[in-house]
Amino acid sequence: MRCAIALYQVVHPESIGSYDRLLLVEPLPGDESPDVWQGCLHDWALAKLRRGDHRFGMYLAAVVPVDDHGQPDENRLDDLIEQDLAPIETHVCWSGVGELVEAS
Repeated sequence: MRCAIALYQVVHPESIGSYDRLLLVEPLPGDESPDVWQGCLHDWALAKLRRGDHRFGMYLAAVVPVDDHGQPDENRLDDLIEQDLAPIETHVCWSGVGELVEAS
């Protein structure tokens, strides 16, 4: 199964009617198992947000199966579950110039 890393903007994250808007998709290099990307997904998302002109908001980066055109294929998400892979995703709260993190 072919997979890619996708970056989404979470639109209306505070409401029940929230949805994700696809911003970009990049194919995964190599033949590694998708779970290899769990550790670097957050850094990848931050790098893409820094390079783009992305506004304040919530963003989601995820490893997703793709169709023959290289676009995320939600119908194949069950294939990842069948491979016993937990969802590989991370959320980033973005200020427009950097990540917002909770104060400690």
